[in-house]
Amino acid sequence: MKDFINLLNQNLGLIQTISTIILVVITTWYAISTKRMANIMRDQITAKIVIENPSIGSQFIEKWILERSFDKESFLHIIAVFDIRNEGNASGSLYKPHLEISLPSINLSFKMSPRTKSYETYNYQSSGAMTSHDTRTINHGASVFLQGGGSDKIELEYYFSINTDDMLRFVNEAKQNPFAIEYHLITKDNFGKKYKIKVSDIQEERNFGIR
Repeated sequence: MKDFINLLNQNLGLIQTISTIILVVITTWYAISTKRMANIMRDQITAKIVIENPSIGSQFIEKWILERSFDKESFLHIIAVFDIRNEGNASGSLYKPHLEISLPSINLSFKMSPRTKSYETYNYQSSGAMTSHDTRTINHGASVFLQGGGSDKIELEYYFSINTDDMLRFVNEAKQNPFAIEYHLITKDNFGKKYKIKVSDIQEERNFGIR
């Protein structure tokens, strides 16, 4: 026993070094395990929304625009289509994106809100033989809801209403080179994560959309 104690005393520094290394290894393993568990728990309560395959149907690139004169009461129609999926386990929602169009050459850009309401006129029988009509407002909602693991294909409409001199200048410049227009979809999810996605697939608006 005395020899064993002497051996320990002679190698006390080495023993302390080995003990320290073992403690560091255990502490590191515990920290990694704790972080991994925290990530798993976070994924259980967090949505992970992905936007992909965006495309645009734009009247800006149609040939008839070259022959038309625009004024401040004109507008152009644009459609956006994209896929959306939730890779997380929790449900989440995404605000329907604004569409930003810009012409870097003249340093002009405009942001449009998607159409979230439509209006329907219908007839109904009033007193006597008279037929009256009224307008019904249909609310399509301002956001898209997805359950965990869910997916959807979204189509949105935008109207570029020409009501300022800058907008009129934008259109006239775009007529010279419509493919110089840059398109971005801008939105955020219910967790506050922001998205700005450049759209490169630009097609004519006619015959465009989900079929």
